[in-house]
Amino acid sequence: MKTGLLYYGPRPVFKEKELVAEIFIFNLKDEVELGEKIFFQLLAFLRPVMVFKTKKELQEQIRKDINRSKLIGQNLVKMYNKNND
Repeated sequence: MKTGLLYYGPRPVFKEKELVAEIFIFNLKDEVELGEKIFFQLLAFLRPVMVFKTKKELQEQIRKDINRSKLIGQNLVKMYNKNND
C-alpha cells in the first residue's frame, strides 16, 4: 500500500480554470507505464482550493500538505496493523 496526495480543481497560480486531477504517490520507486491501472482511495480531505500569489507560496503549501498527508497515512497504517494483529 502506498500513500500520497490527490489534487482536483483548477490551477489558479498558472491562470488555468480547467479542472485537473493530479496524483502524487509517496516513495514510488517503480515507473508507471502508460495505460497501467492505478487504484486509489480517498482517505481524508486536507483543504479547499486556495489561490496563491506566487509559485513559492504554492510550493510552501504543498510541503505542508505533504507533511500532513504523511502523518495521516502513518496513523492509518498503525490502525490497520493494530486491527490485523
